[in-house]
Amino acid sequence: MFIRTMLSLHHLKSEYQTSNGVDNILFSCYPVFIMQYTPPKIIDAVLAMTYLCNSRCIMCNIWQNKDLPTLKAEDYLKLPATLRDINISGGEPFMRPDLVQVITNVVKACPKAKLIISSNGFATELIIARMKEILRVVPDIGVSLSIDGVGEKHDEVRR
Repeated sequence: MFIRTMLSLHHLKSEYQTSNGVDNILFSCYPVFIMQYTPPKIIDAVLAMTYLCNSRCIMCNIWQNKDLPTLKAEDYLKLPATLRDINISGGEPFMRPDLVQVITNVVKACPKAKLIISSNGFATELIIARMKEILRVVPDIGVSLSIDGVGEKHDEVRR
């Protein structure tokens, strides 16, 4: 968003120099319209929960990232409340042991946001168990499953 602001600073260089050779700067006041920049509000985010992944997709090597730090569950309380769309991603987000607490904190920080969890869908039992807990916190959360083709084609890409 831009807001028009009237400023009255306009610098003019003088036509003469002082005796020591330094340029004199004269300040005169001329009304000047400028555009004042207001930073945009952040409205959507993709939150990578973990580098852990139970798949070895041909287009992704996230699972090879070992010993990299991840945010603590309480860190998600610092998200901007302006967020309206949040994609919980990873690696495989359901492999994060404290996923329910993370999502609880995301909802506290961003109460107006729509949440969706992106998953490869391979850990069916784990997903069902975690979703039962998550649905108590966010009954309208979405889950998206990655599908990269039909039948054997999908299996070639996602291993």
